[in-house]
Amino acid sequence: MKTTNKAAAISQAKQFFHIKTAELYADRLEVRDDKSPKFADLLPAVLQGLQARVKRGEFAAANIPIFLQRMHNSILPYFGDMSMDQIGYKELSAFMEMMSNRDLTATTVHQHMVAIRKVFVLISQSN
Repeated sequence: MKTTNKAAAISQAKQFFHIKTAELYADRLEVRDDKSPKFADLLPAVLQGLQARVKRGEFAAANIPIFLQRMHNSILPYFGDMSMDQIGYKELSAFMEMMSNRDLTATTVHQHMVAIRKVFVLISQSN
Protein backbone atom coordinates (compact mmCIF):
# COMPACT_ATOMS: atom_id res chain seq x y z
CA MET A 1 0.00 0.00 0.00
CA LYS A 2 1.41 3.37 -0.99
CA THR A 3 0.90 6.44 1.14
CA THR A 4 2.22 9.97 1.40
CA ASN A 5 1.31 10.14 5.08
CA LYS A 6 4.54 9.81 7.08
CA ALA A 7 2.86 8.39 10.21
CA ALA A 8 0.96 5.79 8.17
CA ALA A 9 4.13 4.80 6.31
CA ILE A 10 6.08 4.37 9.55
CA SER A 11 3.25 2.31 11.05
CA GLN A 12 3.12 0.04 7.99
CA ALA A 13 6.90 -0.36 8.02
CA LYS A 14 6.86 -1.35 11.69
CA GLN A 15 4.10 -3.89 11.12
CA PHE A 16 6.03 -5.36 8.17
CA PHE A 17 9.18 -5.57 10.33
CA HIS A 18 7.36 -7.36 13.16
CA ILE A 19 5.79 -9.91 10.83
CA LYS A 20 9.12 -10.62 9.11
CA THR A 21 10.83 -10.97 12.50
CA ALA A 22 8.24 -13.56 13.52
CA GLU A 23 8.75 -15.44 10.26
CA LEU A 24 12.51 -15.47 10.81
CA TYR A 25 12.19 -17.03 14.26
CA ALA A 26 9.58 -19.53 13.09
CA ASP A 27 11.93 -20.83 10.38
CA ARG A 28 14.56 -21.70 12.99
CA LEU A 29 12.38 -24.16 14.86
CA GLU A 30 12.09 -27.81 13.96
CA VAL A 31 8.62 -29.33 13.63
CA ARG A 32 8.13 -32.97 14.56
CA ASP A 33 5.21 -35.21 13.68
CA ASP A 34 5.19 -37.68 16.59
CA LYS A 35 2.23 -38.15 18.93
CA SER A 36 3.72 -36.18 21.81
CA PRO A 37 5.08 -32.89 20.43
CA LYS A 38 7.61 -30.93 22.37
CA PHE A 39 6.64 -27.50 23.63
CA ALA A 40 9.10 -25.83 21.22
CA ASP A 41 7.64 -27.70 18.25
CA LEU A 42 4.36 -25.82 18.63
CA LEU A 43 5.84 -22.32 18.46
CA PRO A 44 5.68 -21.98 14.64
CA ALA A 45 1.94 -22.73 14.67
CA VAL A 46 1.39 -20.25 17.51
CA LEU A 47 3.26 -17.61 15.49
CA GLN A 48 1.11 -18.32 12.44
CA GLY A 49 -1.96 -17.83 14.59
CA LEU A 50 -0.63 -14.54 15.94
CA GLN A 51 0.21 -13.34 12.42
CA ALA A 52 -3.32 -14.18 11.30
CA ARG A 53 -4.69 -12.21 14.24
CA VAL A 54 -2.48 -9.25 13.23
CA LYS A 55 -3.89 -9.37 9.70
CA ARG A 56 -7.44 -9.38 11.12
CA GLY A 57 -6.60 -6.44 13.40
CA GLU A 58 -7.09 -8.48 16.59
CA PHE A 59 -3.46 -8.41 17.77
CA ALA A 60 -0.81 -5.70 17.54
CA ALA A 61 2.13 -6.62 15.31
CA ALA A 62 4.47 -4.95 17.81
CA ASN A 63 3.58 -7.66 20.37
CA ILE A 64 5.07 -10.49 18.29
CA PRO A 65 8.75 -9.62 19.00
CA ILE A 66 7.89 -9.22 22.69
CA PHE A 67 6.24 -12.65 22.66
CA LEU A 68 9.29 -14.14 20.91
CA GLN A 69 11.68 -12.52 23.37
CA ARG A 70 9.81 -14.06 26.30
CA MET A 71 9.78 -17.42 24.56
CA HIS A 72 13.46 -17.48 23.63
CA ASN A 73 14.86 -15.91 26.83
CA SER A 74 12.87 -17.69 29.53
CA ILE A 75 10.15 -20.07 28.40
CA LEU A 76 11.87 -22.25 25.79
CA PRO A 77 14.99 -22.83 27.93
CA TYR A 78 12.65 -24.17 30.63
CA PHE A 79 9.88 -25.96 28.69
CA GLY A 80 11.27 -26.28 25.14
CA ASP A 81 12.46 -29.88 25.33
CA MET A 82 9.51 -31.13 27.38
CA SER A 83 6.72 -32.96 25.60
CA MET A 84 3.34 -31.34 26.10
CA ASP A 85 2.08 -34.28 28.14
CA GLN A 86 4.94 -33.74 30.62
CA ILE A 87 3.87 -30.18 31.46
CA GLY A 88 1.30 -29.90 34.20
CA TYR A 89 0.47 -27.90 37.28
CA LYS A 90 3.69 -28.90 39.08
CA GLU A 91 5.94 -27.78 36.19
CA LEU A 92 4.03 -24.52 35.65
CA SER A 93 4.19 -23.74 39.37
CA ALA A 94 7.93 -24.42 39.41
CA PHE A 95 8.39 -22.09 36.44
CA MET A 96 6.40 -19.35 38.17
CA GLU A 97 8.48 -19.82 41.32
CA MET A 98 11.71 -19.58 39.32
CA MET A 99 10.50 -16.40 37.62
CA SER A 100 9.43 -14.89 40.94
CA ASN A 101 12.85 -15.68 42.44
CA ARG A 102 14.43 -13.58 39.69
CA ASP A 103 12.80 -10.52 41.31
CA LEU A 104 10.49 -9.99 38.36
CA THR A 105 7.24 -8.14 38.91
CA ALA A 106 4.00 -10.04 39.21
CA THR A 107 2.93 -8.45 35.91
CA THR A 108 6.02 -9.77 34.11
CA VAL A 109 5.49 -13.27 35.49
CA HIS A 110 1.83 -13.08 34.43
CA GLN A 111 2.82 -12.01 30.90
CA HIS A 112 5.10 -15.04 30.62
CA MET A 113 2.25 -17.28 31.73
CA VAL A 114 -0.01 -15.71 29.08
CA ALA A 115 2.63 -16.56 26.45
CA ILE A 116 2.71 -20.17 27.71
CA ARG A 117 -1.08 -20.30 27.65
CA LYS A 118 -1.05 -19.43 23.92
CA VAL A 119 0.77 -22.74 23.29
CA PHE A 120 -1.70 -24.68 25.43
CA VAL A 121 -4.65 -23.05 23.66
CA LEU A 122 -3.21 -24.20 20.34
CA ILE A 123 -2.88 -27.80 21.52
CA SER A 124 -6.40 -27.79 23.00
CA GLN A 125 -7.88 -26.47 19.74
CA SER A 126 -6.18 -29.18 17.70
CA ASN A 127 -7.58 -32.01 19.86
